[in-house]
Amino acid sequence: MSAALVPNNACPQRWRGEVAQWFEFLPPEFHNHLADGIEAACGEGDDETEICRKMLDVLREIHNDLPESALERRCAGDFLACGDNYLAPEKNDYAGAPLVRGESTEAMIERLIRQAKRRDAAARMLADDPQPPNPPDSAGRIAYRRASDVKAKPINWLWPGRIARGKVSMLAGNPGLGKSQITASMAATVTTGGMWPVDRARCQRGNVVFLSAEDDAEDTIRPRLEAAGADLSRVFILDAVVDGYRADGSEALRGFNLKTDLHRLGKMLDEIGGAALIVIDPITAYLGEADSHKNAEIRALLAPLSDLAAKHGAAVVCVSHLNKSAGGEALMRVTGSLAFVAAARAAFIVTKDPEDDARRLFLPLKNNIGNDQTGLAFAIQAAQVKSATGLIETSRIAWEPEAVTVTADEAVSTASNPEEHSDMQDAKIFLRDLLSG
Repeated sequence: MSAALVPNNACPQRWRGEVAQWFEFLPPEFHNHLADGIEAACGEGDDETEICRKMLDVLREIHNDLPESALERRCAGDFLACGDNYLAPEKNDYAGAPLVRGESTEAMIERLIRQAKRRDAAARMLADDPQPPNPPDSAGRIAYRRASDVKAKPINWLWPGRIARGKVSMLAGNPGLGKSQITASMAATVTTGGMWPVDRARCQRGNVVFLSAEDDAEDTIRPRLEAAGADLSRVFILDAVVDGYRADGSEALRGFNLKTDLHRLGKMLDEIGGAALIVIDPITAYLGEADSHKNAEIRALLAPLSDLAAKHGAAVVCVSHLNKSAGGEALMRVTGSLAFVAAARAAFIVTKDPEDDARRLFLPLKNNIGNDQTGLAFAIQAAQVKSATGLIETSRIAWEPEAVTVTADEAVSTASNPEEHSDMQDAKIFLRDLLSG
């Protein structure tokens, strides 16, 4: 049996079966220790444990010659000692780091052997066959972990009890009820480190990204943000994707697509840094060719979006409309597949107050991670902001100071059955007059 020292960034297509082939991937300071090849350290006939132990001795010799910081930078997570019955199929699977702070030699060896035995296929990296080995197919392998290995952590709230960072949330409602104004109000709170309505919790200051397919940045989005009091230097508006250049040298632009461009959004988040909130308004405008009514297709799009939110620690708020169906649960009124609401950790609906047409309600549809079942009430106020060409008419949200207890189902049901609502109002008036008389 033989062994190899495998670098994480090694390209599988370059496997050749000779130790010398690996040297180009190794930092220069490793060459002196490995110039005679791995075979000098590991002889034929050694079992897995002995091979791993000898490989670790080589690494420890390097450890003694390198400062600890350099060792961590060069070795931790980058190299894996293994026997010839182990071959990681992809570079992302080189998960075992021989050098782990605080880990004993015996524990290290046992960990490496356990990892080796979990692989389905075997291959020789120092074989006589000059052909590169075929990586084993890992498609059928189950990835699992013990619950005891999971590090518990609290929810990181953007808006305590309602909108969480690192999660996807939904905001649905009919056109003209104030959904976009709500996102502008949220952006103002986030970018200024302001206080959320009702509970007056202070928000940690951060950047906000807008993807808006329905509102113009110049005459709608910016004026609303200004009216809400947002710090405009912390708001970033994604306009389009640069998809090459035209014959005249100008950029060829196209719309953003969640399926093909999510990694580009990730790069943008890396560039601006500190993103706390991402607003996608409406989510259905960024689906590409995906069918918004097919659960499987929507889940396939939203899962990577959830991963993006978690990676960058940003709250993603997806805005959607309501369908025209009357009656039933409010949850079923969200346009498109139920997967939209199912994938979101929290979902809210914006609707008119059944008792006051000028009053709007912001109500929870579901909240998988919070315990706040109360809603908020607000009004849309007219506002003016200055521009180089004069005053611009716009609008902003005025939140009421108290929470409301009406549920989304009650509000939607009443709005769908105005006659029933009228009868209820008549009954209330009758009882009030009777009791007061």
